[in-house]
Amino acid sequence: MNLLKNQECPYCASSVEDCCAEWEEGRHYVEWNSCNKKYQVEPIYEFKGFEIEKVCEHCNEAEEDCYCDDEEKENKIGVI
Repeated sequence: MNLLKNQECPYCASSVEDCCAEWEEGRHYVEWNSCNKKYQVEPIYEFKGFEIEKVCEHCNEAEEDCYCDDEEKENKIGVI
């Protein structure tokens, strides 16, 4: 199987712009305007793994985006 980086018509070799390409998983049937021929396209994706991050119990933000600890530290410093 020859995988292409861009979607193109197999009859006339015209490239499909990324905004018009079929990106969702599964098979799609396309009729290309340039040559009025139908073809089938199926994007193939490779599973690379899971990105997992803890969520703050106070603000429900990912810990990377959470500033609860920083705010608490600032409040404690201001009290002393």
